[in-house]
Amino acid sequence: MTYAIFKAAGFQYRAELGDLLRMPSLDAEPGGTVTFDEVLLGAGDGEVLIGRPTLEGASVRGEVVRHGRGDKVIVYKFKRRKNYRRKSGHRQDFTEVRINEIDLGGDLKVTLEPEKKAAKKKKTKKKADAKKTEAKKTTAKKSTAKKKPAAKKKTTAKKTTAKAKSSSKSKTSKSKTSKSKTSKSKKSSSKKKKS
Repeated sequence: MTYAIFKAAGFQYRAELGDLLRMPSLDAEPGGTVTFDEVLLGAGDGEVLIGRPTLEGASVRGEVVRHGRGDKVIVYKFKRRKNYRRKSGHRQDFTEVRINEIDLGGDLKVTLEPEKKAAKKKKTKKKADAKKTEAKKTTAKKSTAKKKPAAKKKTTAKKTTAKAKSSSKSKTSKSKTSKSKTSKSKKSSSKKKKS
């Protein structure tokens, strides 16, 4: 397995043949080729070549597949108790590059053949089609499954408990009023005795 680690646009990437790398936007048209000359490390045929700082004569070539914009990132600034809130969004531009050739200098040069490119595209299409058919099958199975009716709720028990609660409340309120009346009558009788 031949691979190389190269530096491009301030980042380091590990590349194998046929890999699809997403990197910050490059000045190249889709379908064009891009060459990366800053190869830091390379491995192939059982040996590892380490650059100091880069490998001389080594390069990685790729084909620009497309340009695009990444997912939105929300930037939110906030300072408490100062009524300061700022919200903004950001979408980073990117370029997708498919690696076609790895040249580590000397005899170590590996290229991706056109037949392999077409085979990889067909495999990815077959996988996507297989996933779609599986998803359709699972949704069909879910829709054919019969749903059981929901169990009926017992409302009679709740009504009796509500009645019992209301009757107990009325009993307690009656007892409280009777107690207050008796206490008032006791007070009035004690006043009569003193006078």
